[in-house]
Amino acid sequence: MHRVSLWVTDQLTGLQDHCFTTITIQDNNNVCNTGNFTADVGGLLITPYDQPVGNVRMKLESPAGAIIRDFNQGKFLFENLPIGDWYKISTVMDLEYLDGVTTLDIVKIQRHILGLESFDSPWHYLAADVTGDKKVTSADIAAIRKLVLGIDARFKNNMSWKFLEANYKFPVTDDPWYETFSEEYTVSGLSGDMMYMDFRGVKVGDVSQTTWNGLKRIDTRSHLILDCSKSLIPGENKIAIVAESDINLRGMQFSLRYDLKGSLLNGISKAVIPINPEHLGWKYADNGYLLLSWHGEKDIQIAKGDVLFYLEYDQAPTSADLESLEINSDIISAEAYNANSEIVSWNLEQSEGRKSLSFDCGDPIPNPFSRETKLQFFISSHMEVSYSIMDMNGSVIYTKRENYREGQNALTIHKDQLSGPGVYFLKLEAGEYTKSMKLVMIGN
Repeated sequence: MHRVSLWVTDQLTGLQDHCFTTITIQDNNNVCNTGNFTADVGGLLITPYDQPVGNVRMKLESPAGAIIRDFNQGKFLFENLPIGDWYKISTVMDLEYLDGVTTLDIVKIQRHILGLESFDSPWHYLAADVTGDKKVTSADIAAIRKLVLGIDARFKNNMSWKFLEANYKFPVTDDPWYETFSEEYTVSGLSGDMMYMDFRGVKVGDVSQTTWNGLKRIDTRSHLILDCSKSLIPGENKIAIVAESDINLRGMQFSLRYDLKGSLLNGISKAVIPINPEHLGWKYADNGYLLLSWHGEKDIQIAKGDVLFYLEYDQAPTSADLESLEINSDIISAEAYNANSEIVSWNLEQSEGRKSLSFDCGDPIPNPFSRETKLQFFISSHMEVSYSIMDMNGSVIYTKRENYREGQNALTIHKDQLSGPGVYFLKLEAGEYTKSMKLVMIGN
């Protein structure tokens, strides 16, 4: 079976058009005498800009059952399939939902809903429709926020990527659901190799095109920095986060690290920025982290000296509580968005106590985990760091040594480095410093 392009030309006007179809070449008289009763099916896995998409999970259904397989090179191939059987090929991207999804996507969806900005293509609508109801509403914003804050681990009615037949053309650019499109290929009776089952897709939730940006990058990272300071308020159970520069804000997100041994952090309350409980995520509170994701319907003008928000405690916080506070990217990226939807970096003045540290290490997050867990650590200078993983019997099953830069670093442990679900011990060594911790891997 071969794919061909058919062209039609009007002899009077010279106008042309074309379409794609297939030609099946059969050997009914067995002249070729190949004796081959199997065939292969495959194709490309690409973005709307023809970029290859890696780590795609595919599903092949047939009379013999279903096969699920991962492909990493922007293409897939199922080999040695019996000729004559029916087949159905589709993607099942039920993984890495948070990849490329941030509060900036919420900002862009909100501005689209309010009519302040329009989406550039039908693919943006598909990316924004995280609830899978064929429309873009505030429900999509709520679903993305729950994902960013760690309240939900996946979208309830959608996959992490949406793939369509690659040659599909949207008849209406601002309504991709104007007609039904196919998200799978169906073969009624396989007669030979079919290597053109190409899929084209976008990351669901990633309206800012972080993962499918092509030649044009929409999520622009500026060189601007939002400088802030932290200060105790005499006689009150709160710490103020104060702006040290002027900026117009549309939204922001960050991971807030605090000391679990200090005063109890109850939450964040509004000042210039109207933060509500729905903007907070407490999933990692046991690890000493509070997540925040906020956006406004209107830009908020921030002046130097304005209190952005307050951290609320159960009692008057101490200087040690103040020293322990960090706004960082340990779990979600610490970033703000200005009036041009540019990404602005956070800079909360670090305490002298933290600056004097040579080594500081957090806990693995998440833990337990099924696919991967991440460990954040701080080193005061460029140095070699090694880590080893042991099973319950004390046998070393994985070890690695690597050079890391000065400052904050991240170490990712993948499930492929372990022997399977169970309890393990991770040992991290940096110079004269050593830290050991427990890892718990659970099944998918």
